[in-house]
Amino acid sequence: MRLSLVVVLFLGVAAAARDDEDSYGDELLDKKEAMKERKEERMAKIGTRLSRVRPSDRPPRASEPTRVLKPQEEANCPIGCTCSKNKISCVNKDLDASLFLQIQPIAFPNLDTLVLTGNRFADMSGPGLFGNKNMHESLTFANLSDNRISEIAQDTFINMPHLEYLDLSNNRISVSSDNPFGGLHKLQKLYLANALKKPITGADRLSTLFDARDRQLTHLESIDLSSNKIADLTRDTFCRVPGVAELLLAKNQLSSFDVAKNCLSGLKRLDLSGNSFTTFSSSLFDLLPSLTSLDISENPIECECGMKEFIEFAQKEDSKFLNQDRTKCASPQALFGQSIFRVKLESVCVPKSSNVFSNLFLLALICTVGFFVYRFYRHRIPSPAVFQFGYSSLNERESRREEAVPEPAFL
Repeated sequence: MRLSLVVVLFLGVAAAARDDEDSYGDELLDKKEAMKERKEERMAKIGTRLSRVRPSDRPPRASEPTRVLKPQEEANCPIGCTCSKNKISCVNKDLDASLFLQIQPIAFPNLDTLVLTGNRFADMSGPGLFGNKNMHESLTFANLSDNRISEIAQDTFINMPHLEYLDLSNNRISVSSDNPFGGLHKLQKLYLANALKKPITGADRLSTLFDARDRQLTHLESIDLSSNKIADLTRDTFCRVPGVAELLLAKNQLSSFDVAKNCLSGLKRLDLSGNSFTTFSSSLFDLLPSLTSLDISENPIECECGMKEFIEFAQKEDSKFLNQDRTKCASPQALFGQSIFRVKLESVCVPKSSNVFSNLFLLALICTVGFFVYRFYRHRIPSPAVFQFGYSSLNERESRREEAVPEPAFL
């Protein structure tokens, strides 16, 4: 009996223990399910918030690097200059010519525009500004004005084979060799205003600037040589640049302009203002058949007989002339200050026969007036005073002298 009771008790305890274990297991499962559900809810909420934030607005993680690399053009830019992919600008930095060696094609492969003004480059006669064999193939625009350049040579600009625009104004250049621009096969505009070392005493010296060979400067369209105190030009100075359509020679010391036959045949605009011309010839348009724009203002023009034909032509073809209000007569005095485009042709030159008649008439008038003046005043001319010393009159003195002389005796 006791044994059976013990077995029953043991089985009851075991059954109770199993019930406790089953209930505990169910509680654990319920907790795990609840935790899983809460975790899924939290992740759903976080995903919703993240979907509202754009990737570009997310702040970088602390572990991620924030380093930004500069473009190679900015990294290699000379000190004091500003650089971009296509342009380098160094203005009023007082830099010397070594600056060009810092502008290498490997660092600036797409360089198109070069603006270097207000520096002190001095002698630039070496072989290539950027160093030998360093070609800037994309460079088309170079402003090198106001840099105190003193000398250039034949190979100075050899590194710029596609240059179209070159400005060397406001320098004091001497040319050490002929044809310094010959290597610029694509050059279209050349500005040399106030650029040449003064005074320009020889026309041949100026010819060396444009002594192009083998059709080197066939694309050159415009040349500006203003304000260089040029006194004379040879007839063939510009014959090696036949494609020039614009030639600016204002504010020099020229008194004549002559061109060889078939030279500058394509010239359309010519500026001769502010020089020393006293006369012009209408044959200038025959020598330059394409000329449609001529400026001869601010010259001391003599509106005499020799200019009558040109003045008549200018008045008929006034559409070809610029600055007409500043194109005035300097002589004769009667026409001083009058525009040649408004002066009367009959006042420019009087025929010689009329001049002779006028002179004879004036001479006759003077003689007539002089004769009447003499007739009017001749009785008013006082007689010379007679001085008497002891005699009453001159006649009495003479008569007494005759009485005192004895008559000759006749034998």
